[in-house]
Amino acid sequence: MSERNPRYDHLLRKAQDAKRGGHDAWAVQSMFGETSKGFHGRVSLLVDRHTASAAEMIVAFARENNLARIVGEKTAGRLLSATSVKVGQGFRLALPTGAYYTWKGTVLEGTPIEPDDRIGFDWRQRRAGIDGQLEHAIDGIRTERALRAS
Repeated sequence: MSERNPRYDHLLRKAQDAKRGGHDAWAVQSMFGETSKGFHGRVSLLVDRHTASAAEMIVAFARENNLARIVGEKTAGRLLSATSVKVGQGFRLALPTGAYYTWKGTVLEGTPIEPDDRIGFDWRQRRAGIDGQLEHAIDGIRTERALRAS
């Protein structure tokens, strides 16, 4: 029996948090299988208007390389590198120092990423304990699995 990878355990805990309505932009998988060759199932990324910064890098990479289905709302479109300097009186000035582009040349700052499946956030459902975006992602994975099996 192989020793468990701490990174795997951390990712699994984060995905379980997402399932309970915690974090956005974490991979939602229908099964977490441990094999010597890694995970080969379908992945969906949940995104919304609060998905920004490094999370948008992950979403853009997954989109350009067809690694995941993007589900939810469009992302924030906020990704700049900045340097902050003290200017006195307890204030700081943040200056942009770099922009991020994907390998295909898409600039990420000011360009929200549209999901493959646009599912709006419904606070009434969420208040009732229903996460429509997560359920849509899981249903999509199950549907793809059923189509491959038949």
